[in-house]
Amino acid sequence: MYPSSKLSSYEEAQKFLRKPTYKLHDVYRALDIIIKEKENIEKWCYEKSLFVVKDRNTKVLYYDCTNYFFEIEMEDEDDLENAKEGLRKFGKNKENRPLPIVEMGLFIDGNGYPLAFNINPGNTNEQTTLRPLEKQIMKDFQLSKFLVCTDAGLGSFNNRNFNTKGDRLYIVTQSLKQLENQYQADALSNTGWYILGDNKYIDLSKIKKYDSNNKNIYYKEVIMKRTKKDSKTKEKIVLEERMIVTFSPKYAAYQKNIRDAQICRAKEIITKHPEKYNKLPQNSAKRFIGKENITSDGECAEKTKLYYKDNLEKYEAQFDGLYALCVPEKMEGHVEEILQISKGRWEIEESFRIIKSEFKARPVYLKKEDRIKSHFIICYLSLLIYRILEKEKLQEKYTTEEIIKTLKEMLTNKIEGLGYKQLYQKTDITTALSNIYDFNLDQKFISLKNMKKIL
Repeated sequence: MYPSSKLSSYEEAQKFLRKPTYKLHDVYRALDIIIKEKENIEKWCYEKSLFVVKDRNTKVLYYDCTNYFFEIEMEDEDDLENAKEGLRKFGKNKENRPLPIVEMGLFIDGNGYPLAFNINPGNTNEQTTLRPLEKQIMKDFQLSKFLVCTDAGLGSFNNRNFNTKGDRLYIVTQSLKQLENQYQADALSNTGWYILGDNKYIDLSKIKKYDSNNKNIYYKEVIMKRTKKDSKTKEKIVLEERMIVTFSPKYAAYQKNIRDAQICRAKEIITKHPEKYNKLPQNSAKRFIGKENITSDGECAEKTKLYYKDNLEKYEAQFDGLYALCVPEKMEGHVEEILQISKGRWEIEESFRIIKSEFKARPVYLKKEDRIKSHFIICYLSLLIYRILEKEKLQEKYTTEEIIKTLKEMLTNKIEGLGYKQLYQKTDITTALSNIYDFNLDQKFISLKNMKKIL
């Protein structure tokens, strides 16, 4: 439950009732072995978890990527002699840190249990990481019929086409701003909408667009057909999809309120504080501000003029409240069912947060590539054990913070020759753990004999 640096993990283990007999150097040596068994470890964990977890739900798989930073100034050099790329590379850091990173791709099943992961150089295009790991899952776990759910960043044409083969399907979020004009116009039109739940037809022009009290969800379906040439065979690939577009007046009002605040901020900077322009983050008030460095005659000017981009406000407003998903045209299932599956993507984001925050798995201080990858195998194992405890044993009644805090605070004081005196407060979680594992940890004092039985 504490897969942070190897040194801190080793020091933490010295507090256990059974102190480890190995030394710190043994931990580092073990990392060299663990990486060689990565796929066997994942396969073994999956097979054994089927005896512990009631429902792994491998019919739905969620995939996403994140990155982990290293507090070093230089990225790893490539091994040109062996045509091997370095692992820690400068790339698109999701936290905007100017540090080398590695990229982690993670598959979880429909109930939130981790299935498999990969580690790639920080400058890797995340769209290329999906198919290799998916093929590994199909081979190692003997899975062939499943639905892959990802966000728009991972929903490339090739990834979508790959998951139309055999019994595989996909659900991918779709950016309306990046659609071809024809399909974008269909998505934005006021006709063809239905109320989610009762399938009643509605014309969106007849309702108030920005109504925070209107909790209805409206939807429409647009059939899309796109083609692309295979880069190897040069054959034409045709991809037919159902695009499900939803509209929420409450969400539209929320988006408008955020944009209005950013516009006010942009106008204030233009008129009163132009010196703050360069300090603004790109995707906030700054996008509404234009910058001119030339005179009306086209000559270079020493002074900079800021102006408000009024066209951008109108452009963004037309997408307020809208959300879109794409699925293969052959996919059956009602819109409500598809939307419900897509909502489950939050669990993979939470899994990344648990590894980074609660497990303290970053920054990573290891240097060797194999040992870095082994570190993430340990993180994967920690996440799997935690999810089993949280979901299967504690029935999702408690938050991540509550569970991990309780476990770390369950300390005891050994009284030589007598037993162990409890140093923590009894809580609902400690009582639940005692009931689940059939031994009482809530008693104030545990004799040596009883502790031996528990161990």
